[in-house]
Amino acid sequence: MRGIGKKILCGMTCAVMAFVSLGSVNLVHAEESADTTGPVIDYDSLEVAEGGTTINVGDRVHIKVKVTDDQSGVERVYIRYWPKDFEWIIGQETFMTELAYNEQTGYCEGTSSSVSKETYNTQHYLLYVYASDKAGNSTDDDAGYLEQHKDKYTITTQGGVEREYNAPIITVSSVKVKKQNLKPGDERLVQASATDRESRISHMVMVYKTPDGDEYIEMSDYDGDGVYTELMREWSQTSGQITSETEKGLYQLLWVEAYDNQLNRTIVYNANASVSDIKVSSYYELVEDNTYEKCEKADLSAADYYVSANGNIKPSDVYPKKTEDNVSTGTNTGASDKNPTPATETTKQIIISATGEANVSLSGTDAVLAKDNTLKVAKIDNKTTLNSVKSLISKTVSAFTGNYAVYEFDLLDAAGTSIHELNGNVQITMPIPENLKTSGKTLQVYRVDGDQLVKCQTTVNEGNISFITNHFSTYVIVEEDAQSLSSPKTGEFGMNYFLLMMFMVGAVAFGIVTYGVVREKKN
Repeated sequence: MRGIGKKILCGMTCAVMAFVSLGSVNLVHAEESADTTGPVIDYDSLEVAEGGTTINVGDRVHIKVKVTDDQSGVERVYIRYWPKDFEWIIGQETFMTELAYNEQTGYCEGTSSSVSKETYNTQHYLLYVYASDKAGNSTDDDAGYLEQHKDKYTITTQGGVEREYNAPIITVSSVKVKKQNLKPGDERLVQASATDRESRISHMVMVYKTPDGDEYIEMSDYDGDGVYTELMREWSQTSGQITSETEKGLYQLLWVEAYDNQLNRTIVYNANASVSDIKVSSYYELVEDNTYEKCEKADLSAADYYVSANGNIKPSDVYPKKTEDNVSTGTNTGASDKNPTPATETTKQIIISATGEANVSLSGTDAVLAKDNTLKVAKIDNKTTLNSVKSLISKTVSAFTGNYAVYEFDLLDAAGTSIHELNGNVQITMPIPENLKTSGKTLQVYRVDGDQLVKCQTTVNEGNISFITNHFSTYVIVEEDAQSLSSPKTGEFGMNYFLLMMFMVGAVAFGIVTYGVVREKKN
């Protein structure tokens, strides 16, 4: 028995030593060899269109640039040109060219495909140079270098298609939702139609005011019948599915848009929607010259719907009673100043401009906010606080890139007393901080609640970020790597690998010990 005990002890000792040494070697090696830096693009070496900056149909564009990566090596380099004012190119949306390393010149070089005869006669700007390394890191900008030197790399095409500027025509009577009283289990099916005799309709959009914010629904004619429905229905029949998690309340259409294939746009606003609701929408910033004052207004109430637990409430049941000062007769009459709420309760939209930080606003109804409320906003620069918040983010957000910004929001009543929590949601909109204006990354707002982060519904549009909340305290805007949102951290992978190796080596050791015990008994 002593011999058996010694063998067992020896086997266990060997296994433990193997676990420690194998795991340590792998983890240390992974730590030391990790490449987390993208390739370096030498923009000063960038050369475009050796044959000149004006090119004809059938011509090609030659591009070369120096790209280096001292750790894992350069994997891929390509460039993309984009037509002036982001107009789409018919048949050939953009010039995208792969570049390959030329050992003789030391440059990454490439030549585009021939310019299509259906390309617009316009200027094309170099949108970006993209480079990735063999470790998966990428680089695609250098502090706005290409924007600052736009003219240097601009190409003008000729001999192609002339741009047309006639906007589509929306059929107002076609804008509707199949069923206006919905419950969990039902499908929301919105639809609309438009015509364009020149380049034809590309897609349509509906923008809704929802119980907790707003919603942008892109629509396509995926079956070719001239009726545009939700884009996602091409892949999923349940894209508009109402579930138990769907926010209950009124969903009112604010406006409908139609685009043709040359991106001319028409907007029709809902004459029954509150003008303040329309202009406070985060998507109103995207209408550009198609403002409320310049576009057609029409009765689009056929596209409104109401979500309730039993599906027994219609939008018409909760619209405010019309009076002489808010009656809408249909087209070009303007809109009511009232929000759609139960007839027994009328609310108005309140917008408050913050103090302390420029261009920060707070919006909500007078059922939640008061006109004499004051919002104070301060960016946190205290290193102790910043480090504490950063540590909390690192523990909570797996896709955290390391970039963040912390703000303190303080809502005061008329007497100057702080209001920490409201009885309903409001929306805060502010410019994206300079250190977070990074392309290809995702921004998410969290409320700091002690040693926890509470995720807020967040929207990013045209240089601004908006979020929904009912608390006023410390908030952090976090930059997240979209590609890493579903990936485990390196440490998590290393630990899982370590545990797996421990299990495998342990199993082998156990087999060896068991074999020794059986043989000892036989002897």
